[in-house]
Amino acid sequence: LSTRLFMLAVCYSESNEMRRAAERNNTENLAQLLEDLRVRLDDGYTFTRDQMRSIRSQAQDSIYEPTRTSFMSMHNDVLQKLRDNKGPTKLSNVFGNPSREKALASLVKKTCSSVRNSLRQDIRNSICGDTPSTLSTFTYTSASKFKRGGPGLSLDIGYTIHNAHLV
Repeated sequence: LSTRLFMLAVCYSESNEMRRAAERNNTENLAQLLEDLRVRLDDGYTFTRDQMRSIRSQAQDSIYEPTRTSFMSMHNDVLQKLRDNKGPTKLSNVFGNPSREKALASLVKKTCSSVRNSLRQDIRNSICGDTPSTLSTFTYTSASKFKRGGPGLSLDIGYTIHNAHLV
């Protein structure tokens, strides 16, 4: 009887050992699979519409600051403002991940270039377009387009002076 009990204990022990080895193997495979998925998702990251809208809105607001004198390096200022306000701009999942930050920097540069070009065309059209406009009209329409929150009840005189220098 004791020999049979010993053999039964050995069989159960062997069975438990094989089950533990299989569980360890499945866990390792799952961990490898999750790591592989994480790497693939990082490589193919795309920005959402809300994130792209936030980036464009920040770029438009930055280009229309009445104290802005440098337009070509504006993307650095926009990137810093996005980093400072990553919660409201829904970019918290981007910062801290180098590959996503690189993609963000590239998108910010392209967006700032587009916003600069749009302002340039608006200035050109206000001077020699089909319907030239006065400085005050141009200031109001460009504030409606570029300034976050629009022109409000009254625009600061700094916006008009800044537009006069640009024109």
